[in-house]
Amino acid sequence: MRTFVRFGPIIGPTSLGLVALVVACNTDSPQEPEPVARATEAVTQERPCQVPTTPGVPCSRVGRSITIPIPEGTGRDQVAVFASHALKINDRVRIEAMGGQPAPIVGLGEVETIIGADAVLGGLQSVASVFLRERATVSGPLQTTGTITAQNGVTISGPVSEGHQLLEELDDLSWPVFAPNEARPAIHLEPGEEVTLEPGVYGALRIAPRAKVHLRSGRYGFDAFTLESDGEVRFSGPEPVLLDVFESFTHRGRWVAAQADMPPVLVSYVGRAPAWVEAAFHGTLVAPEAKVELRPAGGRAHRGSFFGYEVEIHGDARVIQVPFPWEALDEATEDAIGEPEAGTYPTSTGPVPPLSGSPTSDRVRVFLDWYYKAVKGDLPDIVEEVASVQGDDVIAAELIAEFQRLRVEDPLRASMVLSILGELRAPAGEQFFIELLEEPLPDRVGMLPKHGSDARSLQLSYQRKAVHGLGVMPTVTARAKLREHASAHPDRGLRMEVVRAYVFEQPEAVKAELTLRPGEEFFVDRFENRDVHEDGGSFDAQLDAYRAKYPDHVDPPEEL
Repeated sequence: MRTFVRFGPIIGPTSLGLVALVVACNTDSPQEPEPVARATEAVTQERPCQVPTTPGVPCSRVGRSITIPIPEGTGRDQVAVFASHALKINDRVRIEAMGGQPAPIVGLGEVETIIGADAVLGGLQSVASVFLRERATVSGPLQTTGTITAQNGVTISGPVSEGHQLLEELDDLSWPVFAPNEARPAIHLEPGEEVTLEPGVYGALRIAPRAKVHLRSGRYGFDAFTLESDGEVRFSGPEPVLLDVFESFTHRGRWVAAQADMPPVLVSYVGRAPAWVEAAFHGTLVAPEAKVELRPAGGRAHRGSFFGYEVEIHGDARVIQVPFPWEALDEATEDAIGEPEAGTYPTSTGPVPPLSGSPTSDRVRVFLDWYYKAVKGDLPDIVEEVASVQGDDVIAAELIAEFQRLRVEDPLRASMVLSILGELRAPAGEQFFIELLEEPLPDRVGMLPKHGSDARSLQLSYQRKAVHGLGVMPTVTARAKLREHASAHPDRGLRMEVVRAYVFEQPEAVKAELTLRPGEEFFVDRFENRDVHEDGGSFDAQLDAYRAKYPDHVDPPEEL
């Protein structure tokens, strides 16, 4: 259970005086469950700590690793699809090797493996029982620790083995993934923009339609990687490209080789949100804590290999197994221990457009167009400009309209608009935040294809921004509304965020003003997983005090 708020990598002005914008596809951080126990221990990684256990040693994302265990006798170059928890192949999916013959897949979880009607694949190794729908074809051996159920017309051309112990002998493939401890600025490319990035570590990368990013051979780290439809990533060299991605991965555009052949590309994704692959993908994708959603690519094949906690290949998709040259990974990681170098960023987007003047709608539009592209160096100018029009309800109305336009189509920008609205501190903004906070939460209805969050998570991310906005409103109404939601809001994680906003940079006495639910009293004493005062010692002191006050604290089960 996550105890502390995790902030996204997008740099910009925010409520509560923090210098990081909560990304719209937030992961319900305080109530997010730890991964369920892997009975197979098929794919593991070193998870980042939430509270340091050693004084003076903060939590770190550096040094995490990925391990893929493959059943003995199955070469790591042979596997087309691997899942450690659940494997589902839908109707009419074809999984082939480069020569055209079907390629093998592996499932080491305990959730039933499903092979859809008219699907074609090579050998199958599954710890769980296997269900083969009508006319499915397995052109190779089928081994399962469980049982096999087959409908009419199923073809299995290789030897069949039930009760086969797949987990007794496993060969591990491991490598480290890296990211810096501090936040890095995001890179948002607008339509038509083009940039070359040198190997290094960056914040979130978002490539809009018709935008292009050039990558060289080498190793890159991104907090998030989003390639929109008709966006393009061009690889300039023939040598392997390693992409370490931490928060989210979405592929809807094109990967293009500058030379004749596509270089080997390995995406090591250690986030928990689903990895969305909705256009033809060329490379190897490894997602040990996430579901890989592999969709049909308009008649084109995905070329590579896919490893995930869960893997679902949607109907009519085609996969051509192209192995990654793992020996290149071995060579690349030998010298990769330590803090990666930061990528090169621009220091400014240019002068900030003024928000004052007429017509207001044009001023707000120009400002937001600039703000969406802003970098960390622009932060002081953004804060100063918004402060110059603080309290303006006309500007607030324009921002609210922009949020409503974007809230479904572009959650990231919608969240950025809410950040500005909070800093504006206008009465109209306060009323809007109150209404937004009181909107009912939808049921969890599965992942929304545009941005990888379910409807409930998306709504909660906006309500967190409403909480942040009310937290800086110096009014009796805003404070009263926060006190109400500290116990009344249906989501435990949001209640925790309300308490955080209410007590942030306030005297100790304000804690007594809150009435919390039984078992949630510790909310008022939790603290940031960083040295807020930058004095080198406050964090350790806070940690000792917290442990002394709550020596036996254990979070309750996740709320569903």
